[in-house]
Amino acid sequence: MKNVGLLYGGRSNEWEISVITAVQVMNNARGDYTIIPLFMKDGEIIIPKHPKQFSAYTQKIQGKKVLFSKGGIKVGGKILPLDCVILANHGGEGEDGTMQSILSYFQIPYSTAKAESMSLCMNKYLFKQYLKGINIPYVEGEKIQRGETPSFFPCILKPNHLGSSIGVQVVNTYAEYQEKSEISFAFDEEILAEKFLLDFEEYSIASIYDGEEIILSDIEKEITSDRFFTFSEKYQTDNTVREIPARIEEPLEVEIKNIVEKVVKDLSLYGVVRTDFLYDKSENKLYVNEINTIPGSFAYKLFMGKGITLNKLINKLVEIGKKKQDKVSYFSTGILSSYTTGGKK
Repeated sequence: MKNVGLLYGGRSNEWEISVITAVQVMNNARGDYTIIPLFMKDGEIIIPKHPKQFSAYTQKIQGKKVLFSKGGIKVGGKILPLDCVILANHGGEGEDGTMQSILSYFQIPYSTAKAESMSLCMNKYLFKQYLKGINIPYVEGEKIQRGETPSFFPCILKPNHLGSSIGVQVVNTYAEYQEKSEISFAFDEEILAEKFLLDFEEYSIASIYDGEEIILSDIEKEITSDRFFTFSEKYQTDNTVREIPARIEEPLEVEIKNIVEKVVKDLSLYGVVRTDFLYDKSENKLYVNEINTIPGSFAYKLFMGKGITLNKLINKLVEIGKKKQDKVSYFSTGILSSYTTGGKK
């Protein structure tokens, strides 16, 4: 049996959603491997005593503390090898490249893109600059720091490094910006002011990439009564209507799929990724909104129409993780033998 680590939690406003995703994985994983839950909390990594019980995460977590070691983890003085790690963190260290760098250093294969691609996608402003460089349309926006003011209204304010609509709000005037901007700044030192589309539709599509083949999910159309897709609509209410597969014209479907294939291959976005689009109905123009490199529940519902269950999706992530071993080589020059204590030759 193989050992597959499952990283989740972490310093993120989405850590509870990460717990939900991780429990779904634990309940649906069936294969020639054993899932090792690795919960991140307050700078520690813990194998919880009751990892499938949601109530266990509402209090001080009970379990065994572990440390990363070459090729695995150290538990109680013993080394437990890991064949790969599935990252189920949403936001924070799981999506900004931190954990990818740590896993690479300890030579542990993992299920996502490398650190540099994760970091780029996490930074909304830099991701827009990337899209600009490859001539893919995106919603115009500018990075704002405290003391600065957007150059246009109305606009949507977004924390630059967060997802799930946390801290996102519409502001119509300068006075409203003065009143509301601190809410967004409470979540990030930088915020993004984006052009506000008045008449638009939202589409999402997920992809699975193993470095060779890209599997695309059905396209989802998100129908909501609000002017943007809020955090509560995503995770706390059932008011959102989702049309899967979306009933859209073939040219728009082809454009969405072509963009996703281009970006996923260009950035080597391994594993499961969800790309969100906005379609401006007044201009008949499609824009990339943002990309989610570890989507909630791994966006498995988008793949169900393709015959891919959550269990099959998890098994695919395990295969990708095992296959995607970072190969880093280095050598010694012998230069240290010519130096004495104190750094002098």
